[in-house]
Amino acid sequence: MVEVRLDALLELRRAVMAERAAREDADAARERMRKVALDAVDAGASVSEAARLVGVPRSTLYRWRDGRDRTESGEGL
Repeated sequence: MVEVRLDALLELRRAVMAERAAREDADAARERMRKVALDAVDAGASVSEAARLVGVPRSTLYRWRDGRDRTESGEGL
């Protein structure tokens, strides 16, 4: 019984670690998508085009841009 419990707890620990890794990967992918979308707008793509391709409202792209601009200017610090 103790061995079964220990095996179950070890399996749970592996599942938790896998979930954390998946979340970190997803966060990195979202951050890359934000950067690439903003780079596209900076290169001349319209906010509407970029937002449509990313699958977010234009307001989200404007919010990303404003947040990036505040961070780069030091306002967010």
